[in-house]
Amino acid sequence: MCSNMSYTNLRSAFDSFFNQEEGKRYVRQVLDGKKYIRINLDEIDSDVAHDFINKAVKFGIREITEALDDAVRVMNGSMDNVEVGFVGECIPLVKGHEIGSEHIGKLIRVKGIVNQTHFIKPMAIEVVFKCRECGAITQGIIQESPFILSSPPRKCEGCDERVSYDIVEEMSTYIDSQEFTLQESYEDISGRVPQRIKMITFKKHLINKVYCGDSVEIFGIVKVIPTYRERKKSRLNITYIDIYALKKYSRDPETMEIGLEEEQEIISLSKEPDIYERLIENLAPSIYGWKKCKEGCLLAMVGGMTKHKKDITIRGNIHVLMVGDASTGKSQLLKTVAELSPRGLYASGKGVSGVGLTAALTKDQDGEWVINAGVLVLANNGVASIDEIDKMNPDDRVNIHEAMAQQTVTISKAGLHSTLMARTAVIGAANPAFGKYDKTKSVFENLSKFPPTLFSRFDLIFILIDEPKKDMEDEKVLERIESEEPQIEMINRDLFKKYIAYAKGVKTKLSVEAKEELKKFFLGVRKQTRKNGDADRIPITFRQYEALIRLCEAHARILLKKEADLEDAKAAIRIFGEFLEDINFDFEGMETGKPKSQLDIEKLIYGIVKQHQEIYGISHNDVINKAKLTIKDEKKIVKTVANLLNAGQIMIQSYDDRGNPCYRTAT
Repeated sequence: MCSNMSYTNLRSAFDSFFNQEEGKRYVRQVLDGKKYIRINLDEIDSDVAHDFINKAVKFGIREITEALDDAVRVMNGSMDNVEVGFVGECIPLVKGHEIGSEHIGKLIRVKGIVNQTHFIKPMAIEVVFKCRECGAITQGIIQESPFILSSPPRKCEGCDERVSYDIVEEMSTYIDSQEFTLQESYEDISGRVPQRIKMITFKKHLINKVYCGDSVEIFGIVKVIPTYRERKKSRLNITYIDIYALKKYSRDPETMEIGLEEEQEIISLSKEPDIYERLIENLAPSIYGWKKCKEGCLLAMVGGMTKHKKDITIRGNIHVLMVGDASTGKSQLLKTVAELSPRGLYASGKGVSGVGLTAALTKDQDGEWVINAGVLVLANNGVASIDEIDKMNPDDRVNIHEAMAQQTVTISKAGLHSTLMARTAVIGAANPAFGKYDKTKSVFENLSKFPPTLFSRFDLIFILIDEPKKDMEDEKVLERIESEEPQIEMINRDLFKKYIAYAKGVKTKLSVEAKEELKKFFLGVRKQTRKNGDADRIPITFRQYEALIRLCEAHARILLKKEADLEDAKAAIRIFGEFLEDINFDFEGMETGKPKSQLDIEKLIYGIVKQHQEIYGISHNDVINKAKLTIKDEKKIVKTVANLLNAGQIMIQSYDDRGNPCYRTAT
């Protein structure tokens, strides 16, 4: 069948379609009482569908609707109050920023994220007017445009004068309408400002079907709204889309479409003995080291189980904070996490406000209150990577407290109250107050302007310090920087994302052994905190016990296990232990029963140096050996010696025959 057909040929093609088995299915839906018929244009001849798409406004929609109406009447049915929509892969998919004059009047489809919603408004489709002079009532004037009122001629037929009219609301005909704004998907932006597209629908079945943060595919006709300059209609117009159908395509991990073959591949991958380590390495293969940070991010991408109790809900999302020197790869890691998460977004604290992270209630150009969704709402059921979180305005940073703890965003303004879901895992990165991390101070002192209440909402806090390492270590970093090809076995990026989505759909519960192991560890940490007198300095609260459970569940879910066992509990304790070590919690005392806080270790080593320094000082190896009689962890001893040197409490007096430093006290 040739394209560019006339409306008569198009009508004939539709009549033929509704007499075929595919078309009869829609006729039966009307006869069964269905009030919304969504016609799949892929079932129609491709030339006919193409012509319909390009001439939808001119006569396409009218002809297909009348053809369906005729087919229904033949079966003694009625199309009264039946709405018709159109879907299909044959409808051109257009990116938001590409919508132009060539699309006006045509049926297209566009994908994006809903970031602004309006309330339902009655819209007049037929308006009755009343003459102000003689009171004559006009016949109903059909309204074609949703934004411009069509009025009767200025000359009244009743009094034959040029007059003004008033609308007679009670005699006019109205239907419900709703507007919302669609923002381009982040993968379509390519560095430009995201395009916002105005949407409007008059279909009953589409009213109140989308909300802020929803990812949708819109099927509609591109139309224009004229603009005005100096109260005169301008030649410039603004495009909007009249919606005929919409489909929520989910970026929610639990409902991401995963084929049978992909599912089998994911399950097979999960059974490989080293899969957990491979996933960690694949998270950001170009960044060498920082395994603890990568593992924390991987656990956050999957998260634990949300627990709905009768009175409260305990979040399952894991929040991670990375604090450290510049050039340690924090930003690159955050961007990678946002790209690989099924619903991930990246934001920088330098360029985002509090409402840009959460949500705001603002007035649009018509003076109507609308909700504008921020990053944490748009990333609902996903991950929000927030870089430079320490650079945020303190007043703006306060706004994310509720989202992190309660997983909601509440807006109260101008008598309006609204609660939006923000079930989002937050992975943040911050730099120390003076650019370089001071190891002699705690993480809280290094981020002095960071509110303690926000610290407590992070399940894991990791410290990244850029310091010269052994030659081999630094060489490996350089090799990873110079290499153009990954130096590990890569997992396909799309498969990685679907693996995470599949893992988030696994329902996991704790085994009895895992519960006991976590409980035993947590009580030991609490006991040691009391002995050290660090209860005020180190925030080991019951919130951290919930974090332990989340980490255990996340570890099990990554391995697609429906029950978290002892192995998962030990893995959770290990990664949680690295967090505690980074904030200088003393594990030595937990094992020996003797409290040995960082201050105690410093006093011990300072005393050894002072007692044995003699004329030429005490050698580095002698300090280590004498301290190991009390402290088992040699790394902690070496670290403390470095801290004392940096603080100026001890100094290098000389060097022995092997080139090792010899120390003496500074006073």
